[in-house]
Amino acid sequence: MYRFKKSQLVPMLLCALLLVGCHGTRNIPGPVHSRGETEDLRDKINALKSKVKAEGADPQLLGLAAFIQVIQNSPELTTGDEIIATLDADQPDFKVKNKTIYESLSQIDKIYNRDGVVYITTKNQQVIRMGKLNIENASSAKVVNQNGQVVLQNVNGLYGKALFKFYVNTLTYNTSNGDIKAELSVGKKNMNLKKDILKMN
Repeated sequence: MYRFKKSQLVPMLLCALLLVGCHGTRNIPGPVHSRGETEDLRDKINALKSKVKAEGADPQLLGLAAFIQVIQNSPELTTGDEIIATLDADQPDFKVKNKTIYESLSQIDKIYNRDGVVYITTKNQQVIRMGKLNIENASSAKVVNQNGQVVLQNVNGLYGKALFKFYVNTLTYNTSNGDIKAELSVGKKNMNLKKDILKMN
């Protein structure tokens, strides 16, 4: 069995956590409505940080835990531009320390939830490429909570290429410590968001 290096899976796993789903779902339902101008993504994330902290989320990853809850619990549309603006405001060094991830996030057009399934579209319907990872327009993933963990199910083809094409089937993220467990079409992979992806101390 081919052994994947962490560098091959890092961008794929982080983008999956940011609810980038699968390729091939062309006829996706539209969002219910857009967020009002006075209630932007940054406001909603900051309003939830105390809540996710009380629920045991890692203090260094409160923004991600809050973002996941925003997407899970609201039918409102979030744009890629809002994600970038929030990163620029709250973590201005992110685009320097995580340039590849930042540039890929800037290619997202919209993310929204319909009946527990999260959908994503890309700008100009382009394929988002990060190294060996490919994410196509009109993607989706079912997001559920299980025992304090966020689980992406039915990922349906988020895929990468090493020696051959491989797919992500299920992704489990532990909000309390950043641990990630990925079920791939070629086996399993465990890593940690802070240590292996964001290179936090």
